[in-house]
Amino acid sequence: MSNIYAGIVNLNSSIVYGNVYARSGVIRDSVILGGVFCRGNLSLENCIVTTFRANSVNIGQKVSLLFPIAMAEKPIKLDYPVRALSFYNLSDSQDSNDNTGGSVLLDERDVYKIGDQMIEENEDEEHKNNHLYVLSMDQRVMDAEKVIEHFRGNRKSLEFLTLIDHMPSAQKDQIQKGGGAKLEDRLMGLVEREDIPEVDGYSTIEDIFVRADMIDTIKSFVSEDVVKAMKQLSEDRKSANEENSKP
Repeated sequence: MSNIYAGIVNLNSSIVYGNVYARSGVIRDSVILGGVFCRGNLSLENCIVTTFRANSVNIGQKVSLLFPIAMAEKPIKLDYPVRALSFYNLSDSQDSNDNTGGSVLLDERDVYKIGDQMIEENEDEEHKNNHLYVLSMDQRVMDAEKVIEHFRGNRKSLEFLTLIDHMPSAQKDQIQKGGGAKLEDRLMGLVEREDIPEVDGYSTIEDIFVRADMIDTIKSFVSEDVVKAMKQLSEDRKSANEENSKP
């Protein structure tokens, strides 16, 4: 339960409670409850990591993020979608019907370039760059109200687990007996699992705008005419989609 610092990291069938810092790394069949940071190339396959930042990254099959954002200095190419587990209740039973969350699949549409980044003075010439490639849900319009509690709960659980080694022995034993080992088993099970419900990561502004529980809030900022216009636009789009779907 600590950070890993190494020139080259090669992890297989491991659970790491902390961050991984390396010149280059290969992570397979593992769970990293922290970030993975490489100044060179990072290779990921069949694993769960909280997030990553690398100079370049090779992403294989069944890669999942616990935070829906990661970065690289060189273009991020996705031959396979990356699963964001942020909205899936990690502490719930895998077979529970009450788990209303799910994963969001990130693809090439979720990779974008940001520029004019500050270059640190101690950055060597090999890694100097004025832009980053970001894999993120930031460009989506997502109505995540129903599943946002899972994100908050997961974040608290993961922070708790990564700090467990620094707690008094009595409290540490209590937490571990209360489900720490079970959560480890569930995370390792999620590495291979393919049937996690998928959350549709896309909504339209109109869909969110006319949602019943948002109307009162929206009325505080815009006029009734705008609300009616947005409702009508949403209904028109729905009718058009229904017409287009007819054989």
